Amino acid sequence: MNNTLAENKVNTGVTLSADLFRDLLAGGAVAAHPKDDLTALNGVNIRVIDGELRVTATDRFRAIIGEISLESGDLEALTIPLASVKKILAALKALPKRTFKPVTVNLFKAGDILTVSISAASLESPGDSFSIYLPGANFPGPETLEKLWDSEKIALSEFSLNAEFLASFAKVPGSNKAGINKFTFHGENKPITIEIPHDSIKWRGLLMPVRIK
Repeated sequence: MNNTLAENKVNTGVTLSADLFRDLLAGGAVAAHPKDDLTALNGVNIRVIDGELRVTATDRFRAIIGEISLESGDLEALTIPLASVKKILAALKALPKRTFKPVTVNLFKAGDILTVSISAASLESPGDSFSIYLPGANFPGPETLEKLWDSEKIALSEFSLNAEFLASFAKVPGSNKAGINKFTFHGENKPITIEIPHDSIKWRGLLMPVRIK
């Protein structure tokens, strides 16, 4: 076997609850670029940073970050194409509404292939497992988006936003207080940031203003 190929084929994986993974993907999909003309942004980016699993998505006008703590496991940074995100969500939604034991999702990355396995001891069948090809597009690094949240708060008398984009954040899965989000303004021509309550996920949204000539 070619040694260089073997060295590049790194295996990493994590396990988390199906409900949590479903919420993370559904929330990330809200801000993903909807078309494959921008391959790097047409999906949900997943990476593990300092013991936290983070999902990120952006279409250049909106962005969202969702973070949860991990007890163990590691995962090489990857971006799941939006079409595959919808496939995973469909599989998760098809699970029985009630099971005797928690349903888990195992993510295992080997080279440019991500294997998603859904399992639970209480399911009559072993669950579902499928592989996804990862295009390897260069999704923006964490520091690129993080700096957009690091600006002072400021009061404004006027602000123009895309109402459709603003309403899309209501689709991000939240707690019982879903739909009651906190908006922070950071100045003229600067994005607003959004906090979305969730029992387990730390959601941070961002929306760019609209410039009216």
